[in-house]
Amino acid sequence: MDWSRRYQSIYLVLIIFPYLCIMYSYFFKSSSINNLTQIKQLSSSLKTTYTGRVLVIYVWTNTDVQSLGNLQFFIRYGVHPSQPADYYFILQQVNKKPVNESGLPKLPSNAHYIQHENECYDFGTVGWFLSQNIINTNLYKINVHRLLAQYSININSNYIDIHILKRAARKLLKQFNFELHDFPNLAMHEKITFLKTLFVRKYLDRKNNCDDEDDQSWNEQIKELIHDNHDLQIKLIDLFVDYTDLDSGVEWARFYNLEDFEIPEQIRTHRQNILKDDTTIIRSTSMKSSTCLIKQIKDNIYKPTVLLSDIVYIELDTDVDPFLNRLECARCNVGSHLPFVGFDCETFMDPTQRTLNSQIISTIQLASLLLSRNQYLYGIFDMLALRLQFDIKSLAELAQRLFCSQDFILLTYNYACDTSSLIENYPSMNDALMQGTAVIDLFRVQQYILEHCPQVFPYYDALLNSKSRGLSELVRLCFGKPLDKSMQTSDWRKRPLKPAQLIYSVLDAQVLVDIALLIEKRTHSLQIPWSWSNFKGYIWTNKAFKKRVGMNQKIENS
Repeated sequence: MDWSRRYQSIYLVLIIFPYLCIMYSYFFKSSSINNLTQIKQLSSSLKTTYTGRVLVIYVWTNTDVQSLGNLQFFIRYGVHPSQPADYYFILQQVNKKPVNESGLPKLPSNAHYIQHENECYDFGTVGWFLSQNIINTNLYKINVHRLLAQYSININSNYIDIHILKRAARKLLKQFNFELHDFPNLAMHEKITFLKTLFVRKYLDRKNNCDDEDDQSWNEQIKELIHDNHDLQIKLIDLFVDYTDLDSGVEWARFYNLEDFEIPEQIRTHRQNILKDDTTIIRSTSMKSSTCLIKQIKDNIYKPTVLLSDIVYIELDTDVDPFLNRLECARCNVGSHLPFVGFDCETFMDPTQRTLNSQIISTIQLASLLLSRNQYLYGIFDMLALRLQFDIKSLAELAQRLFCSQDFILLTYNYACDTSSLIENYPSMNDALMQGTAVIDLFRVQQYILEHCPQVFPYYDALLNSKSRGLSELVRLCFGKPLDKSMQTSDWRKRPLKPAQLIYSVLDAQVLVDIALLIEKRTHSLQIPWSWSNFKGYIWTNKAFKKRVGMNQKIENS
């Protein structure tokens, strides 16, 4: 007989407890206090100050001959109405068939059965339960924080995937609204992850582009992120070695006054050769081009001309209505269907304040082609400024006019991703975002065309293994060149935004309109029946719908 099945409750504790310990040892300990002393202090603290309740979650599926017996054993000997604990038994439905509770043990008043469609692993089911607002998490918050902040144990955790632990820790922080700076090790891991992200953006996503202003912005973000953290300084130099940019590694090592014994051998040797002024040495090849050929850049990417004078920058709430009125009035100039308006957001991550699964909205960009003048109208909403002026009602009304408009078609790409960021930043936008009656997601359009009529895309090649992805790949399919991503590493937190940032930010919005117009033209010339109404609105899966509704409720409650 399988021991783990016969003694499932004990086995469950033995599995989960080390995970909590390892999670803390990786992320949450802030000092190297002797473990034995700390455990004794914790035990004493719990005995004298513990007043909260214990939350017990038991995920149960009747797929094994021992399942029911294990459940009966646990309830008989482990559940008592006098205990300061709440028990929730999540019954996993098989093939969406509700579990017959009449055949299960009766529960005391502090225990409950919860029906759940079995659509994820047990850990995901626990996350689903916590997101449903079935319980008042404040009853358990203090004790969870105390456990994570105080408990420390040395354990060999090499067999545990650190990425799983990070995701679990992020969920705990978000669920209980803990501050990231209270957990130094997790904060350090978030900064390292962000540092790696900056390198990917600099050396891979824009390797064919060279922009002095963008490089300066990248350097400023590095300095602000690292500050005086010596461990991050060392990690920075290691990354320069990984990306074979030894010149930059030497410069940053000198900037942070790092000694030879602190830096990798490649950087140390390169620095010594430079100091010797050995002109025969072959300098390292940086993945960033030493010279930038502007014509070559324009030839390799899709970058329509945008005039700064055509961009309306909106940072006052009084300027919102006049601009939206101009968009809504444009419908008079279109006969066959409502005018297209491209939508996009610029976001940034701040690992010093929030975990990296949180995106902060910097700007919202809109673009529409005024057919009467054959000219684009661009609008950039400075959300960092407007969010200080808008109340909850104003934000909800703005979302209603954008995502449920009866005056234009709002073009997006990967709408599901946009909604997650917008709801997290502005919960009052939830209703309009979930309705999305004016929205057409060009990601869905792209999938449909590739499956049913790929000849619509002029540059479609079934044998081509394109390196571009996402919207950039859709642009390549339509225009033969990937989308310009030259300003992706820009710092979207700082104000005022640079002219190059303003122009760059509206390109993604404009290109959505360009794509829609090209699809119309191509389907007409190829005599392929086409109607945009078939794609209007967004169809949510049950899982995505529950996630966003739960996210909104959780944010409002907090």
